[in-house]
Amino acid sequence: MNETAQPKSALAEKLVRLRTVLGRGLIERDTPIRLALLAALSGEHLLLIGPPGTAKSELARRLRFAFAGATYFERLLTKFSVPEELFGPLSIKALEQDRYHRQTKGYLPEASVAFLDEIFKANSAILNALLTLLNERLFDNGDERTKTKLITVVGASNELPSEREQLDALFDRFLFRCHVPLVSNGAFPGLLSVSGGPLPEPPDEQRLTTEEVESIQKEAAKVQLGDEVVGLLAELREFLLRQKIEVSDRRWVKMANMLKVSAYTNGRAEVSRWDCWLLQHCTWSRPEQRQTIQKWYEDRMGTASATDHSDLHRLTTQMEAILKDENAKTEQSRNERGEPLYQQPGGAPTTNPKGKRGEADPNNYGRLREVEVDLQPLMQPMHYSGGHIRSRVSEVEKIEEEVESSLREIDAHIESIATQVDQHIWISPGFTEPAKYVLQKTRAEVAALKSRLDRLKRGFENLHRSKSDVDVAASLSSRRPK
Repeated sequence: MNETAQPKSALAEKLVRLRTVLGRGLIERDTPIRLALLAALSGEHLLLIGPPGTAKSELARRLRFAFAGATYFERLLTKFSVPEELFGPLSIKALEQDRYHRQTKGYLPEASVAFLDEIFKANSAILNALLTLLNERLFDNGDERTKTKLITVVGASNELPSEREQLDALFDRFLFRCHVPLVSNGAFPGLLSVSGGPLPEPPDEQRLTTEEVESIQKEAAKVQLGDEVVGLLAELREFLLRQKIEVSDRRWVKMANMLKVSAYTNGRAEVSRWDCWLLQHCTWSRPEQRQTIQKWYEDRMGTASATDHSDLHRLTTQMEAILKDENAKTEQSRNERGEPLYQQPGGAPTTNPKGKRGEADPNNYGRLREVEVDLQPLMQPMHYSGGHIRSRVSEVEKIEEEVESSLREIDAHIESIATQVDQHIWISPGFTEPAKYVLQKTRAEVAALKSRLDRLKRGFENLHRSKSDVDVAASLSSRRPK
């Protein structure tokens, strides 16, 4: 995959400016700002989970300023909320004509951006209409089904409900899920210095028009996922299944489309493995699961390559075992005529497999007698043909080539952090250092194989050669011009 840095397009620069304006004055809220804007561009919704007073509503109110002419709706739901609060009151005139019709002006069906606080307190009277509106952007008003202009909904809750079986469908409608904690101790002094003031409103020319949003979604549909990313998604799906984290098929389709929007807005025609950083915010069911998914991704990015690094370690270890075994092997010595040699009791070699040795004569106390015995073969280290040794060295060199290829690919990974991650519109800056650390650690592990392989090659080259190969080598040496 070509991951050469591309100059930022006018669209990308506009999105970066918008992101900066929307986040101005918000402390440690960079990630939810990025996710909210990307969710809107992808035609998806964002769920914020966190304690009260963590700027969840402020974030949603600001999001509306990203879109020219956007209408905004906000409501706090309770278990006593009625449909009229979200969808508008019933029209008296319509009732007089025996028609069931709501006056939706100023309510959710006519909003571009909406914020629904304590969304999991929605009751069954609200739930069904809300599901259709979120997913299909359709609203049933009496006997009419109308298309809404809804861009995105930001939902919020202080916590996930402990029993949410009937709310699972609603939970599934929010592609992005982001836990919003209290500001950290390190950032606390900065929080105290924030002064209240008007919401940051970008000038009209910096806002996204309806036509621009539609164009982004249309052009993003042409972006390719690529085999590498498809493989990565398949691996993630298997990992989530092992972790007992359920992700619906519908969500996988939505995630694929979102990744295309991410790639397109970053100026690419193919989804990058780095875009997949966003998936940690789309796949958890409980906030604590996000870190598990993030770690899987970081580890995977450190080991992902065309060559499986674990295979390189395994192959090297196998060759080390082979060399040890071949060094330990022995064979029977032979004389210059090729006759097998045996060891006489005194240690001298002989070609006779039978020998004599003295032992006490039981019938003649104190005297020795000679008895015939089978002599032990005279052993020596195994000698190998030149062809065998060349074959072993060739095997090691093939592994060396794969190691070099892996190192080049890892180096490309590391370089792509600068060309892709640092300039990525949607990836939070804090990811850069962990990504580099994992890749550099992996590189060191792969590079360590090179010295092992070098020792292996010398070890095979130093195996004892059969006499015929030694003679051939000596003869060839003597013929070389001096």
